[in-house]
Amino acid sequence: MVEVETGLPPEAPPGTQPCPEFDPQNQSVVQRTEAKAAELGVSTRTVQTKRSKYTSQGLWGLVDQRAVQEWEATGRADARLIEVIRQALDAETDVSAGTRSRLIRRVVNAVEATYGPEWFRSRAGARSTSSSTCFPPAVTPSARR
Repeated sequence: MVEVETGLPPEAPPGTQPCPEFDPQNQSVVQRTEAKAAELGVSTRTVQTKRSKYTSQGLWGLVDQRAVQEWEATGRADARLIEVIRQALDAETDVSAGTRSRLIRRVVNAVEATYGPEWFRSRAGARSTSSSTCFPPAVTPSARR
């Protein structure tokens, strides 16, 4: 991005002449952007986007934000549900391994006892497409019967 802006690569020694394709005296910003895109093997739009981010945010704008994004292992699941699941798992720690279906049944029963039988149904419409906010439909109270 520095080369597109100034015509010189980063950390170029003083007195260095710009490459002809990046010389601001002879090439427009559009031409320098096209030359950088060809050099990197990407589209002109990609270079424009990166240049815009570099201009507004500096070097941080070029960092893939997914790499530094904080996330929870439980995704967007309701914190109350996670707490009930943790309690159920803790209760199972020193006993027979049991089955997944038994654990799910115990969690569903605990949630219904604590938050009411409508808790799952009220969240069924609130699920996002990227992650669910409660159990999948196969383990909701209506599906158990």
